[in-house]
Order: sequence, then C-alpha cells, then structure tokens
Amino acid sequence: MVGKNITVLVFLFLILVNCDIQAANENIVVAGNIQRIDKPLLNAVFGRRLQHWDDGTPITVVVFPRQHPLHIKFCKEVLGVFPYQLHIAWDRMIYSGLGEAPVEVEDISEMKIILSSVPGAIGYLPETEVEGNPTHIKKINIVRGN
Repeated sequence: MVGKNITVLVFLFLILVNCDIQAANENIVVAGNIQRIDKPLLNAVFGRRLQHWDDGTPITVVVFPRQHPLHIKFCKEVLGVFPYQLHIAWDRMIYSGLGEAPVEVEDISEMKIILSSVPGAIGYLPETEVEGNPTHIKKINIVRGN
C-alpha cells in the first residue's frame, strides 16, 4: 500500500515539474495589474529597491524558487542578470533591514492567484498563461529606456 502511494506521489510530482519545464520553453512576460513599466524601474522593483508604486500601493514581488526554470529564464532574459545576482541583492536588503524578501510561489497557479488577488503585485508568467486570462492579470509592457 505504501509503495502505491509513493508511486502516485512521484507521478504527480513529475507531472507538475514537466508542466513547469514546458512552460519555461515559452516566452516569459511580466504580469500584474499595471499597464507598462520601463526597464530600469522593472529592475528596481525586482531588485527590491522600490517598495511602493507611484500611487502609494505597496509593491508585492512574486517569484518562483531559485532553481525553477521560469525563474532562471526570467532573470536572464527579462532582467538581464543571473539569478544568484538577484538573490545576493535580496539577501543584502533583508539582512540590513532595508527590505523584505519577495513572495515565493511553487507553481503557475499559485502565481496567478497572488497576481490576481493582491493589489500592487508583480510577477512573471509564460505568455500563454496571461493571454485570454479572465482575471485581473495583465501582461505588462516593458518600455526600453526612460
């Protein structure tokens, strides 16, 4: 009986991991409930150097774990940094008391729930997860330059 339960758990885990790996092969988009953001501001937000949007709403940065394929792709292709560089910056902010860690989620559905329910939340998703999404999650256009 225990062997069957373990087999089922391993099977479900592999399905979830496979879905996220397939998603990592898609285009990654910044998602939230604002329309656009410039690249320097995006880096400041995800670097946790900016804590509030212009209207005073607290910024809630939502990310996947360090080794998650979507997180690695987002860091390299969208932010233009390696994941370890981003985590060093976060650790420095947290340990100095100047900032908070981002909210970490395990899967795409959890990311979508937070992005659609928390005002000021910003994260990233495969583009196909944002297109035609009935929730308040929007693809945020990144404007190059300032």
